[in-house]
This record gives sequence, structure tokens and C-alpha cells, in this order.
Amino acid sequence: MNSAPDPASQWQTVFDQIDAIMHVQPEDALKLCKQVFVESYLWEPPTYVRAAERYGKIMDHLGRSSEARDSLFAAQQAAQASCMPAHEAKILERLARGYYSGGDYRRAIQYWDGCIEVNNQFAGDAETWILAKVGLAQVYKGAGDYEAALTMLAEAQLRTAQVGDPHLDAKVKINLAVCLIERQRAAEAAAILHEAFALCSEHQLYDYLAESNLYLGKIALADGALETAMAYVDAGLAAARRVNFRWCEAHLLAVKAEVHAGRGAADLALLAVKEAQAIAIADGFFDMLIQQHFAAAHYAASLNDFATAFTEHKKGRDCEQRMHVKAPLERSFDLKEQLRSHQCLNRLLLDLSTHDVVERAELESALRLITEASSQILAVARVSLWLLDVPSGVLAQRCLHAADGAAGTLDAPMRIGDYPLFFERLNDPRALVAHDALHHPHTAELVEPYLNVHQIKSILVFPIRLGGQTIGALCFEGVGTQHNWTQDDLLLGKQLAEMSVRVITSFEHTVARAKINTLHAGIMRAQDVFPGKT
Repeated sequence: MNSAPDPASQWQTVFDQIDAIMHVQPEDALKLCKQVFVESYLWEPPTYVRAAERYGKIMDHLGRSSEARDSLFAAQQAAQASCMPAHEAKILERLARGYYSGGDYRRAIQYWDGCIEVNNQFAGDAETWILAKVGLAQVYKGAGDYEAALTMLAEAQLRTAQVGDPHLDAKVKINLAVCLIERQRAAEAAAILHEAFALCSEHQLYDYLAESNLYLGKIALADGALETAMAYVDAGLAAARRVNFRWCEAHLLAVKAEVHAGRGAADLALLAVKEAQAIAIADGFFDMLIQQHFAAAHYAASLNDFATAFTEHKKGRDCEQRMHVKAPLERSFDLKEQLRSHQCLNRLLLDLSTHDVVERAELESALRLITEASSQILAVARVSLWLLDVPSGVLAQRCLHAADGAAGTLDAPMRIGDYPLFFERLNDPRALVAHDALHHPHTAELVEPYLNVHQIKSILVFPIRLGGQTIGALCFEGVGTQHNWTQDDLLLGKQLAEMSVRVITSFEHTVARAKINTLHAGIMRAQDVFPGKT
């Protein structure tokens, strides 16, 4: 009798097709990934994970990493549930890349470090390790530590032969060249870029072929070789447009504008940079849009078109202002600013831990304060705290903070017999991390009676434990849309859960002391009534 085929192998043909076309027909490859998502998620998580790896990679090449984030977090959840550490490492790398592309460098570092840790722990593949090293090198380069960046890239290049993937080899070479360019080592960079150019031409890797041309064009422009620079730009534009590589296309158009300006054709320069602006606006490349507005203002002023110059300069300033307003919470390009934002959250946490109500362990008031502050610290709509009556096996909601004002209405208690998988997981001291709570194996039992009722899409649960036993849970709940829990969320949530334990412990000690004092007073009264008896 033939054994049943491996379910994942049934998709291998589709995965092979995605791998074959992702660099030349990325939109078609994305459609195939989405087909796998729809047909595999509910019944075959490992297949979903493999599709998400590819989806994240393609979206990154298209400059749309943030759009893949929900799928990647769901895939990380599925990889953990299915014990797939090598695939989890790949997903962590994709997540790091998405945060890096979005300017959140601190989270990018966290996920790349996590990727390397998981990869080393479980003897993962060289490709994932190389990609993480390249990513960390980019962060270090952005922070001005070029020597560290060059060291990491050299380490990555040494391992590319283990993978035998020309696309990966080209990626490492281009990043190494960019770092050398910024260190004023243009000749070395050009030599490496020509190697990448040859590699991409041979294997028809149009996305990195476009990038190779972009940086060779920049080197030629810096040398004053305008005709050579324009030839590189035109070749790069043809490659970028062939695979809809919009990020690179916009950068190439900006270089084309500089070449036109160098030739004295400010009118053509203005047209080229306007075309670059249209791409940046359509695709959300707001960081490059700032420079494009200022460049357009400069070209317009060269044409004595001061009205356009003023308008473009104002747009650049307005765009800068919007970026600064947005930066502290979600898209900062300044690592120091991100660290200051994180320190503000820690300040809130410290203020909460030293609050009079928490210090005095006034149970009801302290728990209300903790849930309310937790909502602000983790930026979630709902925070609920539940306590378990061990003898009866009933978990009752003791306190709730909800942004919709439902804090006064507590939910029905949960009984162990009704939610066996959830309660079993609560006995694990580790946090229950459900980015996609509707499909997580340990929260699936809660979908109809609890999650759907409150439109909860994501949940982060910290067991509250005393003496090695779970006596409750602190739940952070994302409402309406998927809330992807970060390493920061886990660290902050753990501290809030520990604070809850401290309050409950102090309260129980206070109650116990009161009982002892009452008992002692009773004994003393009895001795007064019956002297000489003990």
C-alpha cells in the first residue's frame, strides 16, 4: 500500500515556478504566492510559511516590504507552532528587512539578531545567515560605522559560494560596493559593481542589474563622465521597468536629472525629477521624495521659474515636517530618535511601577491603573486581566480597559473544560504570542465566544504565576486589524505582568497579615477571659 504523499510536496511545482519568475515577473510570482496563501493557511501551515518566505522577498525587491508584514508575522506564528526553526529564521530575516526598509532600524536589528540566533542554534542554512549579516551591515553603515559594515559584508561574501545563488552573490557585491562608495573608495567599488553587472547579465537578474547600473552611473557622474553616466542610467531604467522595480527606477530618474543638469539642460532635469516624484508619491517612498522636491526647486530656479522653485521648496519642507511628526512612533530614520522614543515608554513603565496605588497594593485600583497604562504603553485598544480560581477551574475577568468605553462590562468567566488547549498553554510560563489569533492553535477555542465578539484579531497573553503555578493572565488585545507583536512588546508586557504579580502578591500578604492579626487578637482576648489556659 502506497503511503500518503507529503502535503507540502504537492505545492513544490508552484514554488519552483515562483522561484523561476520572481526576479523577472514579480507580479505574477506574487499572484502565485497569494494563491498558496488562500488554499493552504487553514489546513497546511508549513506550506503557508514557505509561500510567505517568497512573498516577503518579492515585496522587498518591489519596495513594498511593509505590505507583507501581516503575512510574515502569521507565518512566524505558524513556523513556531509547526516546529520549523529553519523556516522561522527565514521569516525573521524578512521581517527585519521590512522594518529596515521602513526606517525602524532598532526593530530591524532585533529581528536580524533573532534570525542569526535561531539560525545558529538549529544549524540553519547559509543563505539566511548571509542575508541577516548584509542587513546588519546596512544598519551599521547607516550609523556611520563603515568598518564594522565592511567586516560583516566580507564575512557574508566568504559564504556565498556555499549557497551557489547568483542573485544572493550579486546582492552582497552591490552592498559591499555601496559601502566602499561612501568611504570614497570608488575604484574598488566600480570593480565589484562590474562583477555584479556581469553576474546579473548572465543570469538575467534584472532587479540587481538595474541597481548595478544605478551605482555605476553615480560613480561616472561623480567623475564628470556624463555620457557614460547617462548610458548606465538608461540601461538601468530599462532593467528596472522590465521587472517593475519602482524604488530603483525612482533613484535612476533622480540621477538622470543630475546628468541633464550637468549638461546644462535644467528643463529636462526638471522633467526627470518630476517623473521620479510621481513614483515616490504613488509608492510611498517619502524619504526620497524630500530630496526630489529640493532638487526640483533647484532646477526650476536655474530656469528662473521662481514660482515653481518656491512651490517645490515648500513641498520639500512640508514633506520633511510630516516625516518628523511620523518618525517617533513608526518611521524614524534616526536610530537615536528611535531609542529616545523607547526610553519614553520605559519612563512610563517606571512611573507606573512607583505609583502610590501600586506601591500600596490597593488591588482594584492598582489593577485598573495597570490595564489602563498598559493600553498606552503597548498601543492596543484592549487590556484585560483575569484571575484563576484553582479549585473550581474558573478564569474570571477581574479588570478590563477598553478604548471603546466597555471597561465597566466584564466578560463571562472561562472554565477549563470548555477551553482545554488555551488553559493547557497558560500553564507554560512563556508568553502566548498570537499575531493572528483567529488561526493560532492555542487561541482557536476563543474565536467565537470571545475574539469575534470584540473584533480581536491579535492577542498577547502573559500567564500570571505565583509559586510556580498559574493563577491568572494579563491579555493585550489588538482590535480591528492584525497587531503584530514585537520584541519590545514582549519585554514591556513581561514587566507589566510582573508588576501585576507584585500587586497581587502584596495584596495577598496584606490579607494574610490581617487574618493573622485578627487570629492573634482573638487568642489574646480568649486568654483574658480564661486566664491560665492556653
